[in-house]
Amino acid sequence: MAEPAPAFFAEAARRIGAERSAILFIDDSERNIEGARTAGLMAEHWSFEAGQDAVGQAHAIIACDFLVVETVLLTRLYVLVFIEHGTRRLHVAGVTARPTGAWAAQQARNPSTGPSAASCWTGP
Repeated sequence: MAEPAPAFFAEAARRIGAERSAILFIDDSERNIEGARTAGLMAEHWSFEAGQDAVGQAHAIIACDFLVVETVLLTRLYVLVFIEHGTRRLHVAGVTARPTGAWAAQQARNPSTGPSAASCWTGP
């Protein structure tokens, strides 16, 4: 089972424990976008603008992800980070033991912890 089969997206949503209607899928393939929409996901088509190359586009991309941290006391914490592809900087937006969609959305909306916050790591 693979993209763009609607069953692929349904299974991915099930595995992460999210409602399909709460997931935003972004891809450069119209075929994959259609499969995601058929499965009930929100989906947006991303494409290069005329005259702009992939490197130029990369500087405008900000992604987010959760990092899992295991503490000394074996507690699992989830760290929401924003990643600037152009500069390769990580911005820590928040830490929680029980992440929810509402919590992640609030962290992304909060200008003091969002992608423009001062909490930034610029790795090697």
